[in-house]
Amino acid sequence: MGVGIFLQVKQQTQHLHDQLEQSVDIFNQLAHIDHYRSVLEIFYGFYQPLENKLTMVDGVELLEFHTRLKVPHLRSDLQALGLQRESIDQLQTCNELPAIHSLAGALGYWYVVEGATLGGQIISKQLAKLGITIDHGGAFFNAYGTNTATMWLNFKNIVEQRVNTQENENIFIDSAQETFVKLIHWFRLKNDD
Repeated sequence: MGVGIFLQVKQQTQHLHDQLEQSVDIFNQLAHIDHYRSVLEIFYGFYQPLENKLTMVDGVELLEFHTRLKVPHLRSDLQALGLQRESIDQLQTCNELPAIHSLAGALGYWYVVEGATLGGQIISKQLAKLGITIDHGGAFFNAYGTNTATMWLNFKNIVEQRVNTQENENIFIDSAQETFVKLIHWFRLKNDD
């Protein structure tokens, strides 16, 4: 079931992954630091309420939950890029979040987030052209630094151990799909502002 679940979720979310890349359009956003900051603000608006919600899901401690949180990195980056704490606290947050009620659902959400963290390695190299480093505005896209591959493998192992019934597989895949859909909608909504 292990390898199969990752192949399944990748196949069933690939079109959504492609839509999200188009909506975020990250490499065009890296042309100017203000555009980059706007992208971080949008991510913050989605991740902040969702990470709060995930703290209430039984079993998330298995995910090394606190080491996988992205909001602290986003806050740090936004402050490095000139936003005050009060301004960050007042950023608009997303109201239409994925419905996550179980560990399998949380793992589906994290599939999207951890996949984005893998992709962040490429983005981090581009950020250097803006003078952005992991210590100054670039922590979100390089959240695990040299431990990125290890964190991904640990995540895969947890999924393979915990998503071990057909019901949990369905929840995992549905949650990943819903997370992509909600994040795409959020980016489109914010880009239209």
